[in-house]
Amino acid sequence: MLFSLLAIDFPEDLAWRYLLKLTSFGPRYPGTQGHRLAKEYIIQELSRYTHPDIQVFFIDKIEFTNIYATFGKGKLKYVIGTHWDTVKDVGANNGASGVAVLLALADVLAKENLREKIMLVFFDGEDYGELINGSQEFVRRMKEKPEGVVIIDMVGDKNLEIYAEGFSLAFAREFTEEIFKLAEELGLPSFHREKKYTIKDDHLPFLRAGIPACLLIDFDYPYWKTPQDTPDKCSKESLGEVGKLLLELIRRN
Repeated sequence: MLFSLLAIDFPEDLAWRYLLKLTSFGPRYPGTQGHRLAKEYIIQELSRYTHPDIQVFFIDKIEFTNIYATFGKGKLKYVIGTHWDTVKDVGANNGASGVAVLLALADVLAKENLREKIMLVFFDGEDYGELINGSQEFVRRMKEKPEGVVIIDMVGDKNLEIYAEGFSLAFAREFTEEIFKLAEELGLPSFHREKKYTIKDDHLPFLRAGIPACLLIDFDYPYWKTPQDTPDKCSKESLGEVGKLLLELIRRN
């Protein structure tokens, strides 16, 4: 059964405005002004709907902050996460795209009658040092295990192509296949069930903790970690595809 994407009211225009705003801060490299401004902005936007929580941790005497917000009641169904830090570029796709989708998703979830909890998590330090610092810290402190985790990373490319990721398939095959089957059912053209890459990203700490976790990423993005990772390489339609998939996954459960 095919569903009309028009019925999935994900605000891709809002997501696009978020992407532009985040990149206006400049590089969100830990310890910089852009990093501080982005943190304040994410907290400010989430505070429109709920009281966000933070986790502060330090590496090399630099302060890092995970930010998370919970919607709904009952048991924790899903954690949906992304990273908000960058390397020394503005990170339109690598960083801002995932944050933009989650902030726009928060705008929708605040109006939903959710039977179970959905947690949106913004990880810091994903691209710093040995990588995935924020997600490792989050899992170490986690008090309630979700049924599943979806991590989005680099989901704004104009030429979006998201393939199944190796660790997700190896350790959370059923959950990962469910997500890609849903994308197919919704007629989302950028999603492909075939495995193409195996990547160290923020899903790994959850998989190591025995929690099903799926990474959605377009790893063929040619401007990754370069000064050319700018908004003109991204599109609101790509953000919209990912947002619609996440929203429908939440609504069906």
